[in-house]
Amino acid sequence: MDRNTDIAPNIRLITLVSDKPGTLELRELSLAISTSEGLVIVVGCSHPGIDKIVESATAINPRVHLIAGGFHLVVASDSDIEKIVTALHDRFKVEYVAPGHCTGEPAFAALKRAFGDHYIYAGLGTTLTAPAVEITARKSARLRNGRPYLDSGQRFRRVKVTVNRDQIVRTFDTDKEPLSL
Repeated sequence: MDRNTDIAPNIRLITLVSDKPGTLELRELSLAISTSEGLVIVVGCSHPGIDKIVESATAINPRVHLIAGGFHLVVASDSDIEKIVTALHDRFKVEYVAPGHCTGEPAFAALKRAFGDHYIYAGLGTTLTAPAVEITARKSARLRNGRPYLDSGQRFRRVKVTVNRDQIVRTFDTDKEPLSL
């Protein structure tokens, strides 16, 4: 995938390429979901930089409700961590963070200090709940290139989004409950 792509109404894949040593030219996909309270950004390992991913996603909507996933700061210097945390908190005005696996202990601590009650522990098995997202589809069961054809019309009851490279699998139930990640 070479460019950002809408995969359903209000759901977009963000694609970036890392320019960082050790992950140079590594392609990475992130998921940006437009919700009633702002974007929910689901990242894998953020090799291109969590700040670059958020910057790309905010072209869709400048309001970021939640970022969940690995921030890839495990090998970052304290000064680089502070720059990233400041950018997320002050520049992008991210409401909640739920950093995961490759964020690293120093970055966990810095994010917890900056976000306080808006820092969410996101360890193995944690379930995060985000605001509802409107996903619509054509009532008929037409397929385009072997996939359901998405268009305005009837709401999806459930949508499953799979991104194979990072094994991201998310199910959204928009009729009954808020978006669950």
